[in-house]
Amino acid sequence: MTNKKPIENASFLDVALSTFSNAPQMEQKIRSLKTLMRGGTVHSVRNDPRFAKGIEQTIEELRSTPDPRQALLALTVLTRVASRVKNERKKLIEEIEQALQSPLPQLAILDDADDRAYAAQALKWATGDWVLPYIAQAIVHEEAGEKTRSELIRILLNIAPDLTTAFQALRKPLEVWQPETESPGDSAAKRLKRIFVAIRRELLLQECPPGDELGAMLQGLVLDTFRTVGAPSTPSVAAEITSEVALVLHALVRTRFSLAVDGATYGVMHVLARWFLKGMWPEVTKPSLNTLSHDIVEAITLLAKQGITDDQLLHCLVLFEGSQDNAIKRTRAIADHLPGLPNEIAQWLRKGRVRKHAGGADLLAASSQMAADPDLALLLVDSRRVMRMIEETGQDLLNEVRVFEPALESSTMDLLKMVESLADGVRALASKRNLQIRGQVGDVVEYSPSEHVGVGGRIFGARRVRILRPLVERVRSENVSEVIIRAVVEPA
Repeated sequence: MTNKKPIENASFLDVALSTFSNAPQMEQKIRSLKTLMRGGTVHSVRNDPRFAKGIEQTIEELRSTPDPRQALLALTVLTRVASRVKNERKKLIEEIEQALQSPLPQLAILDDADDRAYAAQALKWATGDWVLPYIAQAIVHEEAGEKTRSELIRILLNIAPDLTTAFQALRKPLEVWQPETESPGDSAAKRLKRIFVAIRRELLLQECPPGDELGAMLQGLVLDTFRTVGAPSTPSVAAEITSEVALVLHALVRTRFSLAVDGATYGVMHVLARWFLKGMWPEVTKPSLNTLSHDIVEAITLLAKQGITDDQLLHCLVLFEGSQDNAIKRTRAIADHLPGLPNEIAQWLRKGRVRKHAGGADLLAASSQMAADPDLALLLVDSRRVMRMIEETGQDLLNEVRVFEPALESSTMDLLKMVESLADGVRALASKRNLQIRGQVGDVVEYSPSEHVGVGGRIFGARRVRILRPLVERVRSENVSEVIIRAVVEPA
């Protein structure tokens, strides 16, 4: 009696192994492979000739079948095996890479969500111009397989050079997708919400540069999605997608500081606010809008400390707070907690406007001599140096940690991301002040006392000098530059 179950299990697995070896259809191979993978049994049969035969048959099917569905199923078999059996992984990845040099059939022809998820996983080994638009279309057209959608979005954000490019790839299939339902606007909103949920989750897990004009791209994506189908007709559906977009924006600005201080980042919320009748906004999405209000208050506070005001950010705060009065209450609190601000900055925070000076002097020009400018300039130089060090040695550092201190890998990655985020923030603040670095360490240039200082003071008798630390300057709108900190140099 005690030996019966092991014998039955052995017989059951033997049947599964024989089926995997000889079944002519990929569906049969997948069913038998699932049996072999259950409980890790596949490791005990990985050296069986029948297992090797089944893999070779699947490889041949992937290479030669004219049936697009069978080709996709063969791909899922190889991906499943590669994910579990180490001694087959290198060989199978090479086969998958070879197969994925050409476009795949659409994932939607596979009925099973798990099959689509494994086929999606294989796309991380795909190459070619077809990959990005293919993944974007698969994300939009995925009906209910959230595991598949999440896998596709993970790969999209990994292969796209920046977030703007990723959103641009999604924009076209969202524009042309037409839900065949009684309420296409509601259906589009629900689909877009599921896409944004997966994106938001992934934004917290991997570092993806924002790219140029991300806010405008996100706004265009939402406009294009509902251009043909119309806005959601159900208020609760409109509120859910609006809240999710707000949460995505929060995830973006919390990890990418340069976006937080750019009012254009929040432009999509102005589009969504138009969906709601007077009196419904902002109450219907208040919790998520409160989060964005807090983000904007932090951004306004940081800029105020640097002597900068931003009407676009204030306009966004008015939108999220529901009125000018509510927004000014928030900014007035900033002024109350930051004593010693310049009068113009404090007045803007307390009243939402800046008193005009005789001659119309621009606030940025008027505050150009503030003591914070040289400090910010030094931070800008240091941030560039740190980022170059990370670019040159960051991956080596991670590799060393993985080998010698694997328990610290996650903390090291977080540290590097935090440093990059801080550097990004410094660059954003410097850009607001029109500060920029001129020159590179090691450059040899003509000596100018107004632009250069020697390590020990002024340099005498040298016409050409080598830069040890570059200068930082402010470039005015009329293309006249003002040196904020001189370059440190030595005789060349």
